[in-house]
Amino acid sequence: MIGPYCVLVTGSRDWPDNGTVEAALTRVLRDVIQAEPRRDFVVVHGDCPTGADRFAVRWAEGNAALGVHAEAHPADWRKNGKAAGPLRNSLMVNLGADLCLAFPLGASRGTRDCMRKAAAAGIPVRVVSRAPEVDVPPCPTCRRPVEGVSQEPERLPRADDSTRVPPARAWVLEPCGHRTTTYTLVARDNGAVEVRF
Repeated sequence: MIGPYCVLVTGSRDWPDNGTVEAALTRVLRDVIQAEPRRDFVVVHGDCPTGADRFAVRWAEGNAALGVHAEAHPADWRKNGKAAGPLRNSLMVNLGADLCLAFPLGASRGTRDCMRKAAAAGIPVRVVSRAPEVDVPPCPTCRRPVEGVSQEPERLPRADDSTRVPPARAWVLEPCGHRTTTYTLVARDNGAVEVRF
């Protein structure tokens, strides 16, 4: 019998919105259900009471009827001091996972430590960032707004030199889960970002 599908969630304690976390987890769950309808789904997390971990736990609790449950691995700060976070990350990675969903903000040292360890262990890492400050159309099916993009562009090419630099691509995740669309983001001289389809 095949074991549960495990998603390791790592993210900033300051992650501000639940929509991106829910959208990313819903997309993965939908794919798992389509491929293996009877397979359980485990959300492994570091048990931070705020941010991405908290939103992932709430999502798991809300989807318990679909065979989803959360598995907490809190860091022991009293025993291990500053090493507690990296030790906890190593433990979660060493347990194995099918996917690592990462929600970093800025430096996010603990999140990026877990991302590096997961990648080194051969666990695919999907980085989710906040929605870009651009006018992206809502889902045409249910008209809900876009909540986040799965890859934050490292740099955006300028419109005047886009022939020399290929445009950055961003996979847009929508909280309804109806579709995933690819948009091209191009930086303008005035700092604005234009969406091209």
